[in-house]
Amino acid sequence: MARKGENIFHRKDGRWEARYVKGYRPDGTCQYGFLYGKSYGEVKKKRTEILLKLDLNENERKKKFQETILFQDKINEWLIAQKPSIKESTYTYYYHVTQNHIKPLLGKLTLKQINDKVIIDFINYKMNHSNLKMSTLKEIVIVLRQILSFCYITTQVKLPKVTKQKIQIISKEDKEKLEDYLFSHLNEISIGILLSLYTGLRIGEVCALQWKDINFEKETISIQKTVSRVRNFELTQKKTKLLLVDAKTEHSIREIPLHKSFLALLKKVAVGKPGSYFILTSSYKMMDPRNYYNQYQKIIKKCHIAHYKYHSLRHTFATNCIELGLDPKSLSELLGHSDIKITLSLYVHPSLERKKEFINQRLNIPYFF
Repeated sequence: MARKGENIFHRKDGRWEARYVKGYRPDGTCQYGFLYGKSYGEVKKKRTEILLKLDLNENERKKKFQETILFQDKINEWLIAQKPSIKESTYTYYYHVTQNHIKPLLGKLTLKQINDKVIIDFINYKMNHSNLKMSTLKEIVIVLRQILSFCYITTQVKLPKVTKQKIQIISKEDKEKLEDYLFSHLNEISIGILLSLYTGLRIGEVCALQWKDINFEKETISIQKTVSRVRNFELTQKKTKLLLVDAKTEHSIREIPLHKSFLALLKKVAVGKPGSYFILTSSYKMMDPRNYYNQYQKIIKKCHIAHYKYHSLRHTFATNCIELGLDPKSLSELLGHSDIKITLSLYVHPSLERKKEFINQRLNIPYFF
């Protein structure tokens, strides 16, 4: 009878037999070796000795492997392994990071040469010799750590600290000027900007909107897709291409209620237009987010207001919701955030005036003089 967990057996002929895994076949199944002896202790000793040799040989093999394999080759393997399970836009991002940031500095090193000091030097070089934002550098290091894990290289290097940037909110006066212009020059481009201002949509989500996404009976707009420009790996075509893909995350797929007045305006514009028409183009062709951003900037200039990024429309919508008393959980769902913590960190920070109001009017502190 075998001793539990040891693969050591007492045979019918009186001898003891020990089995051990000496390797693996091409199909991944185990290849066993067999040892024999007159007693349990004898075969156990033989088995322990040969397993120790196998471990030493395996460690030596790994050592030689790390001395000869270049990091850039493992990066390529990692990219191939990732491709089937991620979106094309994500793969394009990984490709960009590895080709433009990681490979030029670390690609020619062997796996054995990759250690914490090398990684720290890489981060410091990027910090001091590039114009990268700290948030971008952090994303690059996150990708690098994934590749290191794929190579079974452990690291204790921490991610760079990112200083939280203040969000840009359109002032009340500038918002009114922008609204006046958009409603007096109403077209597809203006409608898209108003949608972001009144629902918090991202620019890619606006570009992906089709008239069928608006449910006039339920008074909602459905966010399912986004438009992304990605690298085209078909060398005979252009370097990049536009893709209509699923929304950023599963939480980005959402329904947003529309104000009745704005809905009435959209209903008038939608008359006679097929549901498959994209809202921004009034055709079956989608708008490039880069082109739409340029259109938005032209309108900002015409309004004679401060320079606001397109994402400021989303920030303004969110801030207005909080000021009007919407709870953070509902706002998080409206914005399509993957975690309510994102919403809390970005928008739930009352002004000094509101803090003073609370201290002076809400706290019950008796007068003593």
